[in-house]
Amino acid sequence: MQCDTLQRVREWATGRGLKLAWGNPLVIGDAREEVYGRRDRGELSSLFYETSLASAFKYAPSVEMKEVRSLIVVALPRPAHLLRFEMEEGPLDSIVPPTYVSYRAFARGIRDEIRTLVGPGAQVEIMSAPHKLVAARTGLVVYGRNNITYTKEFGSYQQIVVLATDIDPGDAVAKTRAPSMAEECTNCHVCGRSCPTGAIPEDRFLLRAERCVTFLNEYLVPWPDWLPASAHNCITGCMKCQESCSMNRGKLRFETLHESFTPEETTVILGDDTGKREGPMWDRIREKLTAVGLAGLENALSRNLRALLEAKRTASCVPQT
Repeated sequence: MQCDTLQRVREWATGRGLKLAWGNPLVIGDAREEVYGRRDRGELSSLFYETSLASAFKYAPSVEMKEVRSLIVVALPRPAHLLRFEMEEGPLDSIVPPTYVSYRAFARGIRDEIRTLVGPGAQVEIMSAPHKLVAARTGLVVYGRNNITYTKEFGSYQQIVVLATDIDPGDAVAKTRAPSMAEECTNCHVCGRSCPTGAIPEDRFLLRAERCVTFLNEYLVPWPDWLPASAHNCITGCMKCQESCSMNRGKLRFETLHESFTPEETTVILGDDTGKREGPMWDRIREKLTAVGLAGLENALSRNLRALLEAKRTASCVPQT
């Protein structure tokens, strides 16, 4: 019965073009100790840890389970998306990096498909954990210098889903291992040179996350004085280091989201300095974001859109050589 279950799950992953590993639950504890150790040694900024990592370390499936016997770790390819804002001077197609659109919905979809495969006798639940680190410790992915994880098939344009199960895979479980760096990164520093804020240093293999544009525009910390206007390139997140990476060559796809914002809606977004985001227009804006799987983006939408427009205007003022 156990062998049949493992085989069905493996065949499902192969047929769907996904990468899959059965992980030992001990991986969770190892990942936690690594992050706590880096925090205690001062390698992680306290601001980044408190805003980005502390709340993610729940280390429990979403529903109580008597015993977690294995982790199912899945990597699936994801495209980037274009979100259009109509304006008097013409439309702005802003980039939404891979994994942002409908992230939780994709995780639930993977969970539900695997639940169907293993049948009602087994439990499969989404786990709250640092997914990249867990996947790296199962050997499913490797790290790039930009601290983003890669597979040969998808590059870094992938979503990782970690599921807790009470299935005992026996010898099929992946042994816990230390995270590894991609061979391609050994003598390469292209991502560091392409980073507009110096967040990818050459003197250590650990991102200075507090300088990363993704951190700055996702977590609504004040724009620092040292952040250049030209650094902004996405409506949320950042694509600079991924676009420059040779491991991603030919792997990025773009899809246009089916919702866009009218000139009137864009004007409201750009003019919102209050942070209240109230009224019928904001209700429509919020409905559109939810419809395309970006619920919650309204919290940063006004300031990030203004930053994108400033970056565009700054670029247009640079003399062409």
